[in-house]
Parts: sequence; structure tokens; C-alpha cells
Amino acid sequence: MQQFQDAAEKYKQQLTTRPEVRVSLNIAGLGLQTKLSRETFESLTTALLDETIQLTARTIENARSKGYEVSKILLVGGSTYMPQVQNALANNFPDLARELNEPNEAVSKGAALVARNDAIRLITEQNENKTDGGGEDGASEDGSSAEATQAPVISLPGAVDIENIATTTIKLATTKSYGIEVIANGEDMINNMIRKNQPMPSEGAYTHEQRFGTHAEGQSNVEVRIYENDEESELTGIDGREPIKEATFDLGGPMPAGSPIDVTFSLDTNGILDIVAVEPTSGRQCPIHIETGGLTAEQIEDIKSGLVMNIE
Repeated sequence: MQQFQDAAEKYKQQLTTRPEVRVSLNIAGLGLQTKLSRETFESLTTALLDETIQLTARTIENARSKGYEVSKILLVGGSTYMPQVQNALANNFPDLARELNEPNEAVSKGAALVARNDAIRLITEQNENKTDGGGEDGASEDGSSAEATQAPVISLPGAVDIENIATTTIKLATTKSYGIEVIANGEDMINNMIRKNQPMPSEGAYTHEQRFGTHAEGQSNVEVRIYENDEESELTGIDGREPIKEATFDLGGPMPAGSPIDVTFSLDTNGILDIVAVEPTSGRQCPIHIETGGLTAEQIEDIKSGLVMNIE
């Protein structure tokens, strides 16, 4: 399989500059000799490109709706060299400039920016600790002033003083929305607890808690259905979506309609989603753990029926 992947990558790159390539494969004693045209390759990948263009359009629309000015598209990844991609961008976003600046190095450059900012923060904190360690009025124990004993400004490669480095803010944000199935105004809906493009902390997790209520009189359990989606609104329709996880929460006996159930979603920067439903009067809990990298089709088929809750 790895040989196929390596060969596909090689021929894809060659088709960026050639109208046709000769394909030669020899795997497990079986040989293949054929030709592959750029036109055929583009027809095979059109659906993927169309999906990417639609996602780009939604992202630009969302940014502009929030007051951001969008003037250009930054191209990331080697596939942006492909004529097919360049033509699609020109046709769909004629008013936006396209910046192709070593896209193969975009990830490593982004990591370098994060490392640089972390280094500046650590060095600044160290310098502050040194200058704050003296006695009254900045004097140290031997009587010298803090100004005299302050460490020299430390420079990064290029001999640029730390004070003169323009810090680049890199914000983490969620790429999907995660919600729980509820009944809202008599309809089955998804209540998004974590919304797409929600800013994330650089460390730790983003957490959101909300109180729901049991739906029926005498309800003795609830089934918690968790959904992943691309909608940024708080409430969205289920629209044939399959839940990515579910669990039955035993309440310990029949409860009046509208009995409170507190639900907390916590998503960390590694993509780990922890959910806990709590019945506050008894303290009973129902924890759910999800790795949001995605589930297989077999895992989704194993998901059972789930819970419906009322929004208070």
C-alpha cells in the first residue's frame, strides 16, 4: 500500500508541470504500464476540489460577517501548485489575491513562530524574575541597584532585540461543532455546546456547561447522543446525521418532567472531547470520552439509540 501511495504522490507532482505522465508500477511481481493525463487526474479529483472550494467560501463568508476584511488567500500545502487548484481559485474568488509563499514549508514555519513566541515569553519572564529579586526600591542584598544588576537584553538570531520583535498572535480554534441531541420547540435538534471556530486556549481545554431538563414525566433514564457538525449556530437540525457517540444515563428512578440534568463539554488542544452529564440532586454522573480525530464506519454502526432532552 505504501508503494501505491508513494507512486501516486510522485505522479501527482509530475502532472503539475506535464500534461501527461507514463505510469510504471511493479508490486508483488505484478507489473503495470500505462499513461495518465492531467485531464483524467483532474476529473478523478474534481469532487474533492469542489468540497475544498465550498469550505473556503464559507470560511471567507463567516470572517466577513464578523467584520474581518479578507483581501487575499494564503495557499498552504504542495497541492496548491496544481493548475486545477489555481484555476478554481481564480474562477471562484476573482476579487482576492492569492499568495503562494513556499506552501510546503507552511507547517514548519508556523511551528517556528510558536516556538519563537514561547521563547520570547520565557526569556522575558526570566528577566523579570531576576529584576524582581532585589530588596527595597530595587536594591539587592549587597546594596547594588536592580538597574546595575539587570541581565542584558538577550537577542535571537539576526541580532534583533527582543523588545523590537513584533509578536505574531497565533490563535487556535475548533474546526467542528460538537453538540447533544435535544427537543426544542417540539423538534429533534442538535444543541451545539462547542461551536465551530470557537477560540481555544493555547494550553488546557475549552469547557462549556449547560442545564437541560428531562422530557417526560416519570423518566428514569436519558440517552445522551453526541453529534459532530459544521454549523456555527447554537441549534441546528439533525438532517440525517449520525451520532458519533452515545450512552444511557440511569437516573436511579422515575423523575418529574423538567428535572435538571447538567451537561459539560470539555475539548482540549489534542482533540480529546470529554462529556459528563450530572443529575445534581443525587450527584449521579454519566461520563463520555471521545477522540475527535474521527470514528470508523464500523464504530458508527455500533452506536445505539440515544437520549432526548428538553431545553430549559
